[in-house]
Amino acid sequence: GDVDINGDGVGDLLLGSGELGQVFVFLGPITGSLTTADADLNLTSTAGRFGDEIAAGDFDGDGVIDLAAGAPYYSSVAHYGGRVYAFSGPISALNSEADAVFTMSGNDAEEMVGRSFSDILIDDLDADGLGDLLVGSRDSSTGGNGNGHIGVQLGPLSGAVDIDTADQNFSSGSNGGGIGNTLATGDVDGDGQLDVFSGSWEDNQGHIWLGSQM
Repeated sequence: GDVDINGDGVGDLLLGSGELGQVFVFLGPITGSLTTADADLNLTSTAGRFGDEIAAGDFDGDGVIDLAAGAPYYSSVAHYGGRVYAFSGPISALNSEADAVFTMSGNDAEEMVGRSFSDILIDDLDADGLGDLLVGSRDSSTGGNGNGHIGVQLGPLSGAVDIDTADQNFSSGSNGGGIGNTLATGDVDGDGQLDVFSGSWEDNQGHIWLGSQM
């Protein structure tokens, strides 16, 4: 993703690699061809496939970009249940998953929270000036087999939760829906509140949750 990590007004590049278990940061301006060896900063972890999915935003309101990274093969809660780690910036001070200030874990076997086929997003849903963490889990069986699930934890982020016990939860209400595959936010009804959009990979449908109903 393109985001200003170091606050110099120039976009930087975040690149996650679940295969390598790392998140790489390339500070802008960026020109030419790059390899991971050219990264200015990197965050490493032994958690299974750490960096498979990443997101950036400010969830503690200090004006510094924070980071979330998924590790879908994390298995301490459930086999391949997955986990999303949230890190408070500045990112230059981070080294590994031990620096995370918050985690959200999947509690279904092979739910694989934080995988590249399920989305992670940071945005301010409740308009309090703090970014909130949205985590999609398309393989969750919450509410039905293969139903899919979205967990939302409101900022500021700290501590640890399972995705089912996050501050807010959304599901499609139908077995095999598989929501959480993609996530986006925007004001679809013009009421000034952010709404949540999600794709559903199995039933080929889009789902919208209105901010006024959250």
